[in-house]
Amino acid sequence: MHRLVVHSRSTRTNFHHRRSTHQVRSHANVFQTLRDRGFISQISHQETLMEKGIPHGSSVYIGFDPTADSLHVGNLLTLMTLAHFQKAGYTPIAVVGGATGMIGDPSGRNSERNLLDEETLSHNVQGISHVLGRCLQSEDKPYKLVNNRDWFRDMDVLTFLREVGKHFRVNSMLEKDSVKSRLESTQGISFTEFSYMLLQGYDYFHLNKHHGCVLQLGGSDQWGNITAGMSLIHYKSGREAYGMTIPLLTNSAGEKIGKSTGAPIWLSASKTSVYEFYQYFIRMEDGDMERFLKFFTFLPLQEITEIMNTHQKDASKRYAQRILAQKVTEFVHGSEAMMRAKTSAESIFEGGDITKSKYADLEDVFRDLPKFERKMADIDGKDLVSFVVEIGATDSKSNAKKLIQQGGMYLNNRKVDDIKYKISSQDILDGFFLIRSGKKNLFVIRIVE
Repeated sequence: MHRLVVHSRSTRTNFHHRRSTHQVRSHANVFQTLRDRGFISQISHQETLMEKGIPHGSSVYIGFDPTADSLHVGNLLTLMTLAHFQKAGYTPIAVVGGATGMIGDPSGRNSERNLLDEETLSHNVQGISHVLGRCLQSEDKPYKLVNNRDWFRDMDVLTFLREVGKHFRVNSMLEKDSVKSRLESTQGISFTEFSYMLLQGYDYFHLNKHHGCVLQLGGSDQWGNITAGMSLIHYKSGREAYGMTIPLLTNSAGEKIGKSTGAPIWLSASKTSVYEFYQYFIRMEDGDMERFLKFFTFLPLQEITEIMNTHQKDASKRYAQRILAQKVTEFVHGSEAMMRAKTSAESIFEGGDITKSKYADLEDVFRDLPKFERKMADIDGKDLVSFVVEIGATDSKSNAKKLIQQGGMYLNNRKVDDIKYKISSQDILDGFFLIRSGKKNLFVIRIVE
């Protein structure tokens, strides 16, 4: 009977404390790329992977348990890691945990997860699968999207205990940090969550056997689960397998980024609009820019250095944030959606052409602006001076006329220079029109029946 060693310390390297001393070859492999961009927290077989990489044509995987019906920005780093391997010619496998999601991973938690019902799990699996497929879709680079429920569905408990459970030693499992911390808590840990490691370990074994997967990736709290799978593969097949963890995503203040911290930013447009997603990165702090450009874009490091040099000449222009927002939004939502978000913001707040804009595309931009509803019959032929006073854009007709004469009144981003200007149907865009008084006072008027 072989024993599964949960903590394979002989193969583990904490990447923050140790670097390989060998000479890096001119054609850096993907592990060198990830190292230089700050993606690696822990890695097994460091010298082998940094020097030789993994066999050409093999696959790598990350698992995502369906605890919600979408992924969020905290998952972006793991998705980008998969994408780097995909670009390097390896096949990324995204595992949606239809089975493990029924159990719940205790890693990184101080309390038991609430068990989800079948209907909720199915809904969440579908939502996460859609996000994964969109992010990994490529014209010439394949990927695999699998559900571990498919290989656990027909496995009975006796078979699982004989084929998997016999390789695990409880004393080794108790040494796992997440288990130890839960045992020391008042709530303790249930056998259900205690057994999660076995399920994830078997996932890796199954993918290694049937999909040629030789590398498991995971968050920094997943090292014990990853090494469990590596050892299971070795003992059951004699094959070598590797593991790597990715740092926890935090901002420059050390605050965790994810769904458990404040209002989450989701990767599904139905939960966080593309415009809101785009603006999230536009609003990021300057201190995060260089690191996040390395994390969330594929731009060469030298180009990132040049971007930061340009950014630092006038940080108020948010040059780095604009590039980051464009690249991340394109990766998650596609180029067309990114361009709509980008042009929507620029057209409204920077005086661009909005004559072809659709209200639905600008609805998120308009969210915090004053909005009014009017019937067309009530405003057709109405003089603009009276109307802007009516909606509070100015406090008097005399001030409205003065603003027009000074070039500070705009209708649909066109400067109005006639104090006798009258609103007509030609001013209506997609059921709305926009008035701006001064530089920043914007008002949205929606036409209703």
